Amino acid sequence: MKRLPICLETRQSILTATAWRALGAAMLAILLGASSGCNQIFGLDETEAIRPDAYNCACTCTSSNNSFPPIVLNTSVCLPNGINPNLTSNSVTQQQLDADCSGRVSGNIFGAIEQCVTDQPIACHCTAFPVVSMFIAQECDQPCTGQDLDPSCSNFNPFANPPQKTATNIPNKEPVCLVASADPPTPVPDPLVAGIFGHTSNCSVDGDVTIERDGDSQTHSATGIVNINGSPCPGGGCKVGMSYRLDHINDFSFDSFGGIESVEFQNLFASGASIPNGATLDASGNGTFAANSTQSYGKGRRSNQTAGVETSSDNAAYVGPNGGPIGVQVNWQNHACAVSGALLGQIEGDATNISTDLTGTITNEPPTANAGAPKTVECTSAGGAGIALDASHSTDPEDNIALFVWRRGTRAGLEIGDDAVVHLNQNLGGSKAYFLKVVDTLGQASESSTSVSVVDTTPPVIASVSASPNVLWAPNHKRVPVSVSVSDTDKCDPAPSCKIVQITSNEPIAASDAQITGKFTANLAASRLGSGSGRIYTITVRCTDANNNSSTGTATVSVPHDRRT
Repeated sequence: MKRLPICLETRQSILTATAWRALGAAMLAILLGASSGCNQIFGLDETEAIRPDAYNCACTCTSSNNSFPPIVLNTSVCLPNGINPNLTSNSVTQQQLDADCSGRVSGNIFGAIEQCVTDQPIACHCTAFPVVSMFIAQECDQPCTGQDLDPSCSNFNPFANPPQKTATNIPNKEPVCLVASADPPTPVPDPLVAGIFGHTSNCSVDGDVTIERDGDSQTHSATGIVNINGSPCPGGGCKVGMSYRLDHINDFSFDSFGGIESVEFQNLFASGASIPNGATLDASGNGTFAANSTQSYGKGRRSNQTAGVETSSDNAAYVGPNGGPIGVQVNWQNHACAVSGALLGQIEGDATNISTDLTGTITNEPPTANAGAPKTVECTSAGGAGIALDASHSTDPEDNIALFVWRRGTRAGLEIGDDAVVHLNQNLGGSKAYFLKVVDTLGQASESSTSVSVVDTTPPVIASVSASPNVLWAPNHKRVPVSVSVSDTDKCDPAPSCKIVQITSNEPIAASDAQITGKFTANLAASRLGSGSGRIYTITVRCTDANNNSSTGTATVSVPHDRRT
């Protein structure tokens, strides 16, 4: 490895999110004029290789019975203990990366999915890519404290906004820490679950990158990806973060540079990310990241030429914050995005303006889970009622939902179905909560919940009430025992409670003429007025079910005026 002399101010370089590699990188080298007293170009440390503190682990996860399409997850993984944070070698083999990605990382990922997303047996095939050569993951040198996944999944909720995610591993597995997905003042690795599912809209962009230095300005085209981190809000009002990667930036050439006839900056790429929720979008989808709220990293090759012949070459890299505001526009309705503004304002104190004007098309955004509104269902039997949980109103702009998962009671409760519409039976009484998880084929996810109450508001049906005897004769004023029979039904209570609640008469009677002696018995006086047409007793029976719904029915007992009546 070759290093040019360096006289940079000592400071902590803050690196960003998701390992976005590409944007104006070594091109920066060009921007920095030689510092006084330093025998180096642009104040940049030049190396032939960049320390591989992290790598990209790409996993494809499927169910054992192929009940859902493959879900692709891409994570930038910090090297494991023993290699990092106490890095002892600048060389990590592809075999080491493959073993770590397919072992430690894969095991933790599918273990977390099985526990907190779906009970189905999951298999994740993971492959390592040493893309770390494009960036320095300095946050991977910071501590990442291991934390077992809680059985209740309380420390694994990437579906929340903002996500609640601190678990680094499933029990008995070595922790997995990822390159930071945002760039706070003190970057530390994200825990494992930060890289499993999320709320990110991916936008493929192209446009211009402009470098200004000492009155010299050049503009060249670039292409890449901008990620908008946060749940979509087409009506505005949400806070979002941003990360970007520019993979293809056209070469920059400068004539008569630093005593060299010409300098060409080649193989340029750059990446960066903002602080979390750094911009608030208005109703039009416009927002602004303030100065110094993003960090960028870039790298490239500098070719020094004389008479068109390369005389020397070096690789160079830079890290720095945005020197001015960066505007962002996200139009989810039309699947478009735009980013413009100052990605970099200076390098090690030297004024260097790097700005972009990029527009693009949103290629994937998170699904929106919809578990439906809470509802109340009437019971159909003593066992409750059949209910339908309906996630068919969940949406995804790309129509690439791969997985529906329903759980009962809590986010980590019993899994009860993996279809958009699930039919099941719910017992009578109280409200039960149901949680829906929706995941698309690129690992973007959403969660929703609803509740269902199965109630009994229907009273028993009384088919008939009869009394025996139903005619009292002769009218000798004696009290006659009368019994009542009731025929009743109730869908949700096989044995409603019934009893005589009242006895009335069409003639004035004394209290002693009609006495209730039991649930279905009474004593009635065989009496009637001599001047009337006869006495009719009306016996009212009330039936009440277990949920206090009641209905009444009646039977009559007569005392005729005479036997012929």
